[in-house]
Amino acid sequence: MAPILINKTFRKILVIILSMTMVFTVFSLGPVFASDVEGGGITIEDLIEGTYVPGQLIVGMKDGVRIPKAELTSQESLTNLFPGVGILSVKDIMDLSDILGDEYKPYEGRQLLRFILNDDSKENLIYAMQVLQENPLVKFAELNSIYKITDDLLANNEYRPGQLILGMRDDVRLSKEELENHEILISLFPGIRIQRVKDIMDLSDILGDEYRPYEGQQLLFLALASESVEYMREAMTKLSENVLVKFVEPNWIYRVCLAPNDIYYSAGLILGLNKIQASLAWDISTGSQSVTVGVMDTGIDHTHPDLAANVSDALGYNFLNGSTYAMDDHINSHGTHVAGIIGAVGNNSIGVVGVNWNVTLVPLKVAYADGTSDIYCQAMAIGYAQQKGIKILNCSIAGPVASAGLKAAIDIYSGLLVAAAGNSSENLDLYPYYPAGYPCPNIISVAATDNSDVKRSTSNYGATSVHLAAPGEWIYSTIRNNNYGYSSGTSMAAPHVAGVAALLLSYNPYLTTQQLKSAILDNVDIVPALSGLVSTGGRLNAYKALNSLGSYTPGDVNRDGVVDELDLLYLARALNQWTGYYLSPACDVNGDGVVDEFDWLYLARHLNGWVGYEILGPRGQ
Repeated sequence: MAPILINKTFRKILVIILSMTMVFTVFSLGPVFASDVEGGGITIEDLIEGTYVPGQLIVGMKDGVRIPKAELTSQESLTNLFPGVGILSVKDIMDLSDILGDEYKPYEGRQLLRFILNDDSKENLIYAMQVLQENPLVKFAELNSIYKITDDLLANNEYRPGQLILGMRDDVRLSKEELENHEILISLFPGIRIQRVKDIMDLSDILGDEYRPYEGQQLLFLALASESVEYMREAMTKLSENVLVKFVEPNWIYRVCLAPNDIYYSAGLILGLNKIQASLAWDISTGSQSVTVGVMDTGIDHTHPDLAANVSDALGYNFLNGSTYAMDDHINSHGTHVAGIIGAVGNNSIGVVGVNWNVTLVPLKVAYADGTSDIYCQAMAIGYAQQKGIKILNCSIAGPVASAGLKAAIDIYSGLLVAAAGNSSENLDLYPYYPAGYPCPNIISVAATDNSDVKRSTSNYGATSVHLAAPGEWIYSTIRNNNYGYSSGTSMAAPHVAGVAALLLSYNPYLTTQQLKSAILDNVDIVPALSGLVSTGGRLNAYKALNSLGSYTPGDVNRDGVVDELDLLYLARALNQWTGYYLSPACDVNGDGVVDEFDWLYLARHLNGWVGYEILGPRGQ
């Protein structure tokens, strides 16, 4: 749809419509409250000093509406377009023509305006929002909110000095050229001494021609010219008042969720696999290298003989130094140990076996040798996984500080993120750890059980915020330099769950993220000792989860026991992504390993009795 340019003729008509609308509202509907319209609900009591810029509003225009600059600088036009609102000035936030001159290119997307009112009282701010929200040109009107971080938060939590994460407002997207232009940066972020800016989710430098522009909120990494706490506070305060910025936060540090271990403990990995009934699950599937699992960790020792066949050097990436060399350098081999739990090679007569005998492990190195990781690297890794089509991420890293930037990255990711709940013996319902504590529909939060099948003493828990438990006590797995060792904690519990998720996808690669999550959570072993500690009240069971998918008979795509015209209709709708119609291995009617339009054609010919279009035997159980 082409933008609607507001010319003088249309403006006169609009004034009449607006006037009629306002009269009808006043005399027919009674008072208009902000809660009655989109973005409303603000009262004077909500206007707390220091949380918003007095006398300013951010206004988003409706899709396809674009008011020219000449109209925005004319008081007469503003009065006609926005009757009833006392306006001092209006600025198109994304119009950088004053800065770029002939280089400026009109932007696409919603027009975002900053209103400065002629009265900065709270009463006028509320009134102006109500009037603007009733304007037929306006999609939303909101406060120019200020995000501030307290001194205590900086004093009591770990972060990278001199580094900030910015979330831009919805529909604001700064180009790579703008972010690399120092003069533009000074104009966009006045008063901030910036050393470097990077769009965290723009991975074009890494992916080259494979890169696809991402959707969702733009996240920026800012390296300031000073690393002092005082300057960070000053910069964050100024940025929080910037009309382009939705939030600003330090580049928080999270740590790998490793707990103390004892190499002489005699239990080992096999107890964990026995607990989750892996051996029964392997009768159904032992995994597939077509399934990729991203391991967000300290790297993976890709030379280990029990991992080498299942680790992809080609897909791996080191987000700490911008290279493809993602070797594990952690003193306790954290990432390598996690990788072995997910997918140490099976049936090779050496060492251990993972939940998957066959899988593609992708090392996403986001943590240093000391086990620390920051939001910048984690968000980039999540964006990378989205770009590369990695459907499962294991994150055995946690921190006690919420990051809007990390959550925004997870919201963009369409796959399943399995997160360790952490090892502080905390109730995450009261004291959250992240990313496990984010209420994102694509996260599974995992606690750890010991060898007696009760919650491990150090494991975090939460009746609503932690989903299930998995074995996490003295787990035997791969470590660096071709060795094996024991480790404990939620770091070891999470990869059991990520491994089962991969096992499910190997059996049915067409599962959606929500189907994958539900198959795991709906089929746990109920353990009385976990009641009130995790939302499912249970511990992971690989066999139950895999068995819940049932068997697949090619052609019986709706799984009603017969192959008929209803299956043809179901397949057509599934291929066209109708809600409630899902692809499965049964849809591979012609047996070529791919579900596409040729399967629909094959099934249609089979149903019409064409010679040579037979459907063979059940696949699966």
